[in-house]
This record gives sequence, C-alpha cells and structure tokens, in this order.
Amino acid sequence: MLDDIILGQYVPGDSFLHRLDPRTKMILSALLAVLVFVVHTWTGYALYFAFTAALAAVGRIPPRYLARGMRPMVFFGVITFLFQLVFVREGRAVLDLWILTVTDRGVVEGFFMCFRLLLVVLVVLLFTLTTSAVELAEAVDRLLRPLRRVGVNSYDVGLVLSGAIRFVPTLLEQADKVKKAQMARGVVFEQGNLIERGRKVTAILVPLLLNVVRRADELGMAMEARCYQGGVGRTSRMQLRTGARDWVAAAVSVAWGVMLVWAGL
Repeated sequence: MLDDIILGQYVPGDSFLHRLDPRTKMILSALLAVLVFVVHTWTGYALYFAFTAALAAVGRIPPRYLARGMRPMVFFGVITFLFQLVFVREGRAVLDLWILTVTDRGVVEGFFMCFRLLLVVLVVLLFTLTTSAVELAEAVDRLLRPLRRVGVNSYDVGLVLSGAIRFVPTLLEQADKVKKAQMARGVVFEQGNLIERGRKVTAILVPLLLNVVRRADELGMAMEARCYQGGVGRTSRMQLRTGARDWVAAAVSVAWGVMLVWAGL
C-alpha cells in the first residue's frame, strides 16, 4: 500500500505539461478542483474524466502509474460513499435496517462524492507529477508576492509547501523501513481483529514520528549552518515567463469549464 502512494513524486519529462509555467498549472489545477464540485451529472463526470485522461496523455504520464497512485484513495472513496449512505435521508428508502435507512438519493450522492474525491486527487497528482519542487516553490513565491506588503514572507511559504509535498515519498520510505523492521522482530500486522491491528499500528507510528522530528531538526540545523535567513534579498536562478503555450492551455481549460457549466452538466 505504501509503495502505491505517488503524491509528492516528480516524473521528469519534456511534455507540454512539463513545459508550462508552474503558476499556470497551479491556477488551472485549482480551478479544475473547484469545477469538479460544480458538475452534478453522470455525463459531466464522464467528460471531466475524459479531460483529465487527455491531460495525462499530454503529460506523458503512464496510465498504470496513475492507476497505482489512485489505488490507495479507493479506501477513502469507500468511506465517503458510506458516510453519504448513512447521513443523506432525502429520497425514497431502498433499505431499512433498524436505525439505518438507505435512500436512493443517498446512493447517488455517495457515488457523486466518491467520484469528486477521486477526480480531485487525479488533478493534484497530474500537477505534482509534472512540476518539480523548485518550480513549485517559485510559483508559490511569485503568486503570493503581493502579500509581502502585509508581512507575509511568500518565499518561506513556497519553501515550506514544496518541502512538505516532496517530503511525502521520504516519509513513506521511512514508514516502510520501520514496518519491515517490526516484522523482523515478530510483529504480524495482518493478524487479529480491528482493535488489535490498530494497536499494532503504533509500532510504526511512534518510531516514524521520532524519525520525522529528528529529520526536521537536522534539516533546520543544516539550513542554519548555511546562513539561511528567509527570502529577504534573495535572487532566483529560475525566471518564470508566461508564453503562448500557457495562454493556449488556459483558454482550452476555461472554455471547457464554461461549456460544462453552460450545458448544465
């Protein structure tokens, strides 16, 4: 399961998506993530999925790689679906078991929320897989730079955000090492009931938390040793420029979104 999480990883390439300005990709990704909550029909979801699949093809991201990254989110999708079944009471009852009443509206809303979650994750994955950590930090810094007038250090925000996202693969690697070390000591995670398995998870979480704190302390000391003082007076080697391909991508994405909204999908 841990090997299937690809959030935070970057796939080097020279595709159309890779060459886009990271600010353009960040803004369009945010708009696409918002748009998924506007769609409310099966046709709209089918068109949305087709558009994201086309983006993956343009970015030259292997479908199997994306499918592997989406696999861990199936569990959260199922939980979201079950929550809608339990808490949505509008509509005609299709199942009535003691205190649990499942309605047809709850089933439909459950599927919709599940698809929304998976599609948002897919959009985020496409962004992170085609954007390096340096580009991500630079994009956040440029987009938040106007907030410096009110005391917000945009450079530090970009650095922290990119570091947090890119630290996910390292964190998963450490979790896998801790799990294998505990299994070598005789811990069997697949046996026992739900409560017993939950207790065994602490054998991973406690050493992992200590590892994270130690790594964060080492990173802080390394930055202090290099005289890091934030983004004050710093220059950037990367110069972001919005080109024709960015305007084309923005025009296509906005036109497609307007079409979905106008068609009432």
